Amino acid sequence: MCKATAVNYVKNGANVLKHFCKTNMKVCLLIFLAFILSNTSFGQSSKDEQLVKNVVLAYQDDYNDGAFKNVESYTTRNWEHINPIGGITKGRDEVMKELRPLCQTILKGVTLTVESITVRFLSPTVAMANVVHKCSDYEFPAGVKHHNERHMKTYIIVKKQNKWLLTLDQNTIIVAH
Repeated sequence: MCKATAVNYVKNGANVLKHFCKTNMKVCLLIFLAFILSNTSFGQSSKDEQLVKNVVLAYQDDYNDGAFKNVESYTTRNWEHINPIGGITKGRDEVMKELRPLCQTILKGVTLTVESITVRFLSPTVAMANVVHKCSDYEFPAGVKHHNERHMKTYIIVKKQNKWLLTLDQNTIIVAH
């Protein structure tokens, strides 16, 4: 295509777009707004992203310790936990009745480390963190050994009273192919 033809092609395209937008103003406006909104992060700063990551790390630290001493500082009262086999536990107190004994007995000494974190802001006050945790070796149930296991955890973290808090997490064991 020669230079003159390319210029005409661009001019014709611009004229078609102008004509379309003049006759379909509402559609053009809707397309423009959708484009702008799809490329925004709801004004979240890198500080908010780090605060969301800090919630994940606080959970990981408490899991590794097993006592969950700081759980009230980074979770909502209505926190929901979905375990790797699909069990759903609702409410911080109920989640702790499940996790504390497990992490202090069968999984005592088992640790998680973050392999990767991706944070997405769904709104100015809701974030989703997809986290791959590497899990240290363990045996559960008796006789079933788990080596080099990786877990994909999805955390939903909400901002309440200017503080980011864990409100839901789901844990899935990644199956090696």
